[in-house]
Amino acid sequence: NSFIYPFWNTSSVKKVIKPIFNNEKIENIPRILGCDIQEDCRFLKMTEYLNKENLIIDHRNKLLQCDSILSQYIGSKHRKKEALNSNEFSILKLNYNSIIQELLSRKNITALRKMLLLQCFQNRLWLCEYLTISNITKRMKFRDSLMAVNVIWLSDEIIKNEKIIIWAASLHIAKKKNRDAKSEWMGEFLTTKFRNDYFTISIQKGTTPTSKFLENDFKIKYQSDNEKFNALIYLTTLEKIKSTEWITKCD
Repeated sequence: NSFIYPFWNTSSVKKVIKPIFNNEKIENIPRILGCDIQEDCRFLKMTEYLNKENLIIDHRNKLLQCDSILSQYIGSKHRKKEALNSNEFSILKLNYNSIIQELLSRKNITALRKMLLLQCFQNRLWLCEYLTISNITKRMKFRDSLMAVNVIWLSDEIIKNEKIIIWAASLHIAKKKNRDAKSEWMGEFLTTKFRNDYFTISIQKGTTPTSKFLENDFKIKYQSDNEKFNALIYLTTLEKIKSTEWITKCD
């Protein structure tokens, strides 16, 4: 629950997510799963959870050392435009691999829980590699490729044959128009994987001449399969969630 990080969320999205979020809390079943590699303070939340559950004991100091290094590049103490250096990356990689081995040796963890935790640590290693990239465009494309990997993993291992709804900025979810082109953004990778089962919707600010309405407040325009989006929803105003309403805070 505390891992939802809605920088980009509008009040409309928050309204839709709230009943799902409430059911998750009541039934204690995760229904909202993240696919981003967590470029923010959530690595501290994971440490709190691991310590509370006594899942990492032998290498707890290594976990704290990793947090100390990452805190210099993420969140309120972030050194802008500075990439993780090779020495720091080596320390993080060695520490996390030691922690993973300890986790693998635990006998009192269910197979599903262990699988989820191992995927979390795989994402932590990807995050460390991501932070070594100084070029912003290359960094974003690397991040998008990993978001696609996570969505595919969730589809194959956790959600399986069920439908998935992904909330993200339009750039991330846009479909690949030219199937022969190299995939660079999350939606382009997902287009290649899921083909016609991948349906994309983009919210646009403004009005459209179409007369087809979705409810009373929205106007929707359907597009062909070879477009970046299968549908466009037009809103005259977009109300952003205030920073004070973010569920996860870095301070």
